Amino acid sequence: MGIVQFSQGFVESLQASSETDSSRAQTIELHIQNRIAAELERIRARETQTLADLEKRIADQSSPSSSRQSQSKSQPGPLPPSPSMPRVYYCKRHTNTGTEQRAGAAGNLGAERQVGREEEGAGLG
Repeated sequence: MGIVQFSQGFVESLQASSETDSSRAQTIELHIQNRIAAELERIRARETQTLADLEKRIADQSSPSSSRQSQSKSQPGPLPPSPSMPRVYYCKRHTNTGTEQRAGAAGNLGAERQVGREEEGAGLG
């Protein structure tokens, strides 16, 4: 590799500049913060519009005239995803319904009673 050389004009402009490394870093940081703030505002506006659209659809579906129409038609499916909406992935744990929980609790109670009887019998012997 050869030696890197800079023009005299470039070197002089750097030496004459009052900008320091810290002031350059601050300028860059402010620029980044402004870009992030603008992006967040854009996302916030998009989400506000999406919410308004969904609320309008829900209101239209729950109005009396549309409920009669929906009874005569097949039930509408879920809304198609919008290409501009971000995808949110989540993992949902399996939860029992109330009936399954009550049945499970009753079954566990019986098992606990059985264990208690076995322990009582062991203590007698």
